[in-house]
Amino acid sequence: MAENETAQSRELGSFRRLKDHSKAFSPENKTAPTADDNLFRSLTDQSKTLSADNEISLARPIFQRSRSDFSLEEKLVFICYSRKDQDFTLKLARAIKARGVRVWIDQWDIPAGADWDLSIDEGLSKCDRLLIVLSPTSVKSRHVRSELHTAFDDEMLVVPVLYQTCKIPRELKMIQCFDFTSVSLDDEEKMGQLLRDLRAQKK
Repeated sequence: MAENETAQSRELGSFRRLKDHSKAFSPENKTAPTADDNLFRSLTDQSKTLSADNEISLARPIFQRSRSDFSLEEKLVFICYSRKDQDFTLKLARAIKARGVRVWIDQWDIPAGADWDLSIDEGLSKCDRLLIVLSPTSVKSRHVRSELHTAFDDEMLVVPVLYQTCKIPRELKMIQCFDFTSVSLDDEEKMGQLLRDLRAQKK
């Protein structure tokens, strides 16, 4: 290992001494490359392959991904509900999360003291699908309707879950609703159908 490091140090020293020499070599120069030119090119190629064990850091370009670049596993499901339905909703969120679907829900993801409205906006911006829990209370909630309208404006995939019998909002009447009014969250068949919709690609 010490011999390798010594050899690499000698090569890097030669590389630095030859950097100025490289500036004198231009594409317009018609003369054949010299031995020093060949050595410079060889050292340049070797420098690109040095490992992290030699504490040589090579810069790499950093790319920012757009919202559409994320895989399904990375995407989040925003859970929209009325606080009066929180017992059912939190149990539903735990069941979904336990089956590998990542969720965003205010009670888990908004820290104490944070601006609630701003946090909801940030949560919605991180998600590309919304699960809305329907009940007589939630369909009358101004906050629930506001989150639903934002989801449609942002072209999020919307998945309705019927918790208690109620008047379905007009915007949701053409969307398949998962009815849990007569089955429990332990119903694997119903839960499997819900998970398939939550994982589905947006059309």
